[in-house]
Amino acid sequence: MERKLTPIQNSPAACPHCGAVLDKAPTRKAKCPHCGKDIYVRSKQTLYPQSLLTEQQADAVDLIKNFEFLGLSDKVFKDKQAQLSAKFGTQASADDTIWGIYNGLISSLARTNDFSQMSIIYSQMAVFLVRRGKDGQRSMTEANKMTMRDYAKMGVIDFEIINDPKACGACKALSGKKFKMTQELTENPLLPPKDCTCESWKGKPPLCACSYVAKNFKSPFSGVNYSTN
Repeated sequence: MERKLTPIQNSPAACPHCGAVLDKAPTRKAKCPHCGKDIYVRSKQTLYPQSLLTEQQADAVDLIKNFEFLGLSDKVFKDKQAQLSAKFGTQASADDTIWGIYNGLISSLARTNDFSQMSIIYSQMAVFLVRRGKDGQRSMTEANKMTMRDYAKMGVIDFEIINDPKACGACKALSGKKFKMTQELTENPLLPPKDCTCESWKGKPPLCACSYVAKNFKSPFSGVNYSTN
């Protein structure tokens, strides 16, 4: 006789998707033997009452942990989710809330011209999109714009491009060359090139992970140039 499954809400060993009680709670990412969906484990968190989570819930927990230094907390996440739920007229998903928080962080950091942190946020947004099977290159372009603005702010004179191990031909063509820092690059960064096809995750859209390394700077004190070489 087929085993009858009885979903139990918030059970420490219940699948977050189908609610079936597992014989043993996994301690790392695993597939539910009943519904076949991925189960993520986040034991040291207080956003959700259970430690077995969906990918979306796990990403929400990780977001708070990664950007706690910028003021993120369980309360901030729940308040944003409640705000979006009221706006949508239905319960906002974890993904909708994550995206809303990302955009809120960008708006907050823009007020202080914190281009370095904005670049990090945009990069995380790009990865988030790709993991959901969407195009993240536009967000990665924004991340590189912020890097260029940060370089201009720091007085970088020129820089080189470093390829990711999975770099495509278009990116490899830029590798090893020295480029001068210009105002044009703060709006039209070299990375990712328009024809970029850098690999990301298997079966996912491409995402450029190539980066810049500053070579020469203008001293803010004496006007003298100095080099990282």
